[in-house]
Amino acid sequence: TSDSCGAVLPVVCDPPPGTVLPCGSHTVTCTVTDVAGHETVCQFTVTIVCIQFIRGDANSDGRHDISDPVFILLDLFVGSVVSLCDDALDANDDGDKNLSDAIYLLNWRFAHMEPPPAPFPMCDLDPTEDDFRCESFGGSC
Repeated sequence: TSDSCGAVLPVVCDPPPGTVLPCGSHTVTCTVTDVAGHETVCQFTVTIVCIQFIRGDANSDGRHDISDPVFILLDLFVGSVVSLCDDALDANDDGDKNLSDAIYLLNWRFAHMEPPPAPFPMCDLDPTEDDFRCESFGGSC
């Protein structure tokens, strides 16, 4: 933003750009002040839509079975499937989508190890912060 003399003016927003906001509606207030002290304030609403999912239900079919680790492996190594909810593929909830997620599900199903962390076994929001988001989770939630 610049004033009538061409000076570049800083825009200050609260919350500042880059802030990770939780689910829900949030008011953002931005202020710009020129060298003469004239201030302009703008407010707008940002709505963060969060999708419920079931951790480990990689293919979003509402079941936990052998197709889920296979789906993860196809996503990682073949690219023949597209996940719209990478959070569901993060079966061990370590904040990363990798081979350990498929192994985690196989260990849970066949070696009677720990089940996936929440949200599991029912649909819910992710209780942990990570960089994954769900665009969609099919018809199982």
